[in-house]
Parts: sequence; C-alpha cells; structure tokens
Amino acid sequence: MRPVLRSQQVGWLGEEFVARWLRSHGWTIVAQQWRCRWGELDIIAVPPRLSHREASPDRHSVAQHPARSLLFIEVKTRNANNWDADGALAISALKQAKLWRAVRVFLSRHPEYSEAVCRFDVALVRCDRLPTVDLDLTIHDDHDDENEDKDLVWPPDDHMGRQQAIEIAGYQLAIISYLEGAIEAND
Repeated sequence: MRPVLRSQQVGWLGEEFVARWLRSHGWTIVAQQWRCRWGELDIIAVPPRLSHREASPDRHSVAQHPARSLLFIEVKTRNANNWDADGALAISALKQAKLWRAVRVFLSRHPEYSEAVCRFDVALVRCDRLPTVDLDLTIHDDHDDENEDKDLVWPPDDHMGRQQAIEIAGYQLAIISYLEGAIEAND
C-alpha cells in the first residue's frame, strides 16, 4: 500500500502548483507561505512587466518603477469528495479579515509595495490520488524548498501555462476555479 500525503503536504502541492502556473503566465512570485501573527499568505505575486510598447513614452524604464499591482492568492486544495465546495466555504468572513490584516502587516514590512494596487484572488485546486501510481515521495515538514522539490519532477513552466491540470507525486492536480478579486477589503 502506498503512503497518503498529509493535508499539509497536499496543501503545499496545491500552492506550488498555483505558483508555477502563475509564473508560467509571466507573474513573479514575491513570497510563498509568508507568515505573521494573523496567519499565512499562501502566495504573493506581481504581474508581468510591461513591454516597452505598452509603457507610456513619457515614463522612465518600467524596471525603475515599483510594482504597480500586487496579487495575494489564497489557495485551497481539496479532493473530489470534499464537504466545503472545493475549499470556497473555508474562506469565512473571519478568515478574510485575518488575511487582510496579514496583508497590512506584509505591506508595512515591505514599503516598496506601499503604492501598489492590491488584489486578493482565490485558487481552488483539486488534488486526487491516482489509482495506479506507486507513490514514493517525501515532502519535508521544514518547508525547505530545496528538499521538497528534490523528489518531484514538475513540468516545465511553458507546459504549465498551456493546461490547468498535471499529474505529480501520484496525484492529479487541477485548478478547478480561479476567482479574481474574490476577497474584498473590509476597511
């Protein structure tokens, strides 16, 4: 019998899958699993840089400007037999308030993003065990990216951008829903 990943490990797989999917679409990941007393921000990202054609001619190089947008993504990873609408019901009003408090702490610690327009998205990921794959995977609890990735072979980023489902570590991961601006600020 093959081992089953613990919920934290499955959650990490879902978060890493979404981060790689965002990178494949040109987003830069600023932080993953960023923690403060109000909780954890799963993924923090900035959008792709504007090309020179898209930048207005009266501005300096885009690289000299701070990020104009900052994206926070809450990732919920569930199997097909979940009870909470693929994780959507787990994002209560209390959870949303805590997430926005964490965003404010992040912004206070990173003044380079103080002028950025912030948006909070939600990614709902399905993670189901594949029935015929023999799983031999160790995902470490210390959140050491180097150790976590050593047993995994992720598809290249250009492949990630073409699809919203992959098979990895004996599981099939799929983005069921990506909700832009799903968590509204409450101030």
